[in-house]
Amino acid sequence: MINVVGENGCSMNNKGTIAKTPFASMKLIGNSTDSSDLEGNETSTYTSIQTEYFTSGQRALSEAYKMDEIGHQSMINMGFERTYGPEPVDNMDGKITRVLSRYSRIYTGYLL
Repeated sequence: MINVVGENGCSMNNKGTIAKTPFASMKLIGNSTDSSDLEGNETSTYTSIQTEYFTSGQRALSEAYKMDEIGHQSMINMGFERTYGPEPVDNMDGKITRVLSRYSRIYTGYLL
């Protein structure tokens, strides 16, 4: 059985076949402790998020970059900085274009 994700055009599930394009995916790829004490109390974490945008058809790459720019502004507004991308990435289905970006920020429970 094929697992279809993102019938509404977006998902945080990275396992399955996308339902349709355009499609956006965002997932947490790391949340390491940045500062803590010997009792395990965390004072801050270093959060990393990956965004992926899938498009197809004419002008697929430019459409994926437009989607990435909207996502980029949202991530910047939440205090993240881009650490990678936007970068076109090979996809198993050659008819689908994929653009990937990665973001990180220190999270302390407050906007810094």
